[in-house]
Amino acid sequence: MANVNYRSLAGEILQGVGGEKNIVSAAHCATRLRLKLRDEAKADTAAVEKLPGVITVMKAGGQYQVVIGDNVPTVYAELGKITKLTEDSTVDDEPVSKGNLLSRFIDLISWIFSPVIWPLAASGLLKAFLSLATQTGLLDPTSQTNVILAATADALFYFLPLFLAVTAAKTSMAIAGALVYPSIVALAAQTEPVSFAGLPVVMMNYNSSVIPIIVAVWLQGYLERFLTRALPSAIRNFTTPLLTLLVMVPLVLLTVGPITTYAAQGLSAGISTAFTVAPWLAGAIIGGFWQVFVLFGLHWGFVPGMLNEIAQGHSLLFGPLLPAVLAQAAASPCRGLPNPQQSPPCRRRSRFAIGLPCRHH
Repeated sequence: MANVNYRSLAGEILQGVGGEKNIVSAAHCATRLRLKLRDEAKADTAAVEKLPGVITVMKAGGQYQVVIGDNVPTVYAELGKITKLTEDSTVDDEPVSKGNLLSRFIDLISWIFSPVIWPLAASGLLKAFLSLATQTGLLDPTSQTNVILAATADALFYFLPLFLAVTAAKTSMAIAGALVYPSIVALAAQTEPVSFAGLPVVMMNYNSSVIPIIVAVWLQGYLERFLTRALPSAIRNFTTPLLTLLVMVPLVLLTVGPITTYAAQGLSAGISTAFTVAPWLAGAIIGGFWQVFVLFGLHWGFVPGMLNEIAQGHSLLFGPLLPAVLAQAAASPCRGLPNPQQSPPCRRRSRFAIGLPCRHH
């Protein structure tokens, strides 16, 4: 199958099953391209089975399953490039045979778990490797390196209900889960230095953060494309998410966390200096951009300075936060009217800003 043109194969399969209009939805498992067809009579099964790269065709659980092998994710990706089919696409304008109750139950379980099979396998393998490393003395089970790697392996299982609710996210959710895993949060809260494999880690609290996971997903795309090209198809499906998790979680902790933390500390120092030179400008920046700082996780850099100022009696940094929060509360729409589309607009925002009550309450 090494010489198979998977883009051509995806197009030929599409043509063989009666075109995109005959497909209700498409997904894939470990080895099979799973299609739900409106009319299986329109599919030329014999022609599909003869295509280079196709092992066989099976019909089970109300699905038309094209068995391809380890390269099925590549075929599915190519199918997505030439159609609008996704794992969530369903059309209810025409009935589709669903089989008996047992077939429908098996079909449901298959569709829920199929997208996370390989990330689950990768996490399980990583847990096994970590157990072997700690049992043989290669890794200290009490070390911070083990804590970070264990969080990477356990995150998917810990947050499994969320993964099953949003199965399309796959490995990206495992990376995000590791960043907010309880043991990682505990490392960020402690005062002792944190290290990973001898490298110092500048920890931060990733709860409610935005930038770290955005950068992680962006870098993950490049890494997964490289691994897909470099790894043999026989091991690609489980080693790609395994290596992605092993690389991305420590990389984010070692790079994005420190960059965000130092940026926050530098911003805090700059604004603290501005309070001495131009207090009105510093107050405007803090009050006007505080919610933006919170969104990107930069607000943590101000917390030590605020606590230090409060310990000395009062905090200039904390002062502009009150009007910023009150302005956000005042900007929320009035919910006092049952049908605002048929009633005069509420003036709560402008009246609240000057201390007047809403005329609807």
